Amino acid sequence: MQAGKSFGRLGLWLSGLVFACACQPQEKKSIVVHWQLIDGRSCADAGAVRAVISLAGGAEHSGRCSLLPDGNRITLPDAYAQAPLSARAESAEQAVLYRAELTLPESLPELVELVLYYSGGR
Repeated sequence: MQAGKSFGRLGLWLSGLVFACACQPQEKKSIVVHWQLIDGRSCADAGAVRAVISLAGGAEHSGRCSLLPDGNRITLPDAYAQAPLSARAESAEQAVLYRAELTLPESLPELVELVLYYSGGR
């Protein structure tokens, strides 16, 4: 009977440890997302006027399309490791022309490169 009590205590201790680890707040960091269209077109050529990027459960951050490809950058102030990120490029009528999804790496870089794929306005 003594072995059963020890095993039960061990199980209770392990359950508590798992619960404590799951409740740890995730460290957040500001990162910059540099995005581009898969076909190499400029936003003006593709009919896109803005991009919207968000993390799962987080706020959306948007930015106007730049005339220069290097200018297509959006800062995410609350990024965290392994967060699912989604992005879309929209027309003036808010049709989604391009989309992308990405899971952020465990070690967050200062800059993330993101390629948006054509979605045909859906």
